[in-house]
Amino acid sequence: MKRNLKAALISAPLVLLLHFASLAQSSGLLVLSKNAGGLISDGSLSLALTSNANCDETRLLIPDGSSLVSEDFSLKTDSRGLGTFRGSARIVTPDGRVWLQGSLRGTVGVKPRCNPTKPAENDSQCPEI
Repeated sequence: MKRNLKAALISAPLVLLLHFASLAQSSGLLVLSKNAGGLISDGSLSLALTSNANCDETRLLIPDGSSLVSEDFSLKTDSRGLGTFRGSARIVTPDGRVWLQGSLRGTVGVKPRCNPTKPAENDSQCPEI
């Protein structure tokens, strides 16, 4: 009985993971990968978007020259440069059409745990680039 329960506890998560992977592949979701550059300040955000040629599957929906904008962007940092940001946001296409509307929220000033240009002994947790 214990052996069957142990086998079930080990195999059930694996079956669920395989099922979820299958769902993700068949869901029709697209990979959005954009390069962004522009102005960020406490109060507003305006970033020009261009497609990452290697993996952006949304370039026909969100063409190069689109922008990510926010007029109520809040950026708060401490003396060390650590902080948070939040605000409403819109992705606007070059012809002025609002393609997506939502909100942004996150952290700023967090340093990476590794230097991709100079690997060190403890950089084994760095993602492959």
